Amino acid sequence: MVKNFEIPITSTRMIHDFVMTEHYIVIPDLPVEFDVKTAIKDKTWLFQYHKSNPARYGVFNRSEPDARNIIWFDCPAHYCFHFGNSWDEMNDKGETIVVLLAVIY
Repeated sequence: MVKNFEIPITSTRMIHDFVMTEHYIVIPDLPVEFDVKTAIKDKTWLFQYHKSNPARYGVFNRSEPDARNIIWFDCPAHYCFHFGNSWDEMNDKGETIVVLLAVIY
């Protein structure tokens, strides 16, 4: 089944990749931003890395009908163009966690 709904991100972020596990979807909201004004003014690339802006990941169950139940996790500024793999695991407390492999900048 295909679903379509808007996911709230903090600005004009460049979201190039995302990951899915058996039960969850993870959306990166990372500080590489589409910045037309800077690109024109400085004659530079359209996408700019703004390390002072927040980075976060949104995690939600694949069965969710909309974005209301996304849980956002804040983290230090970084960027990842592609993710290597992801899966669900059970931690020592019996909680389901999402493991995500990536090389970050």
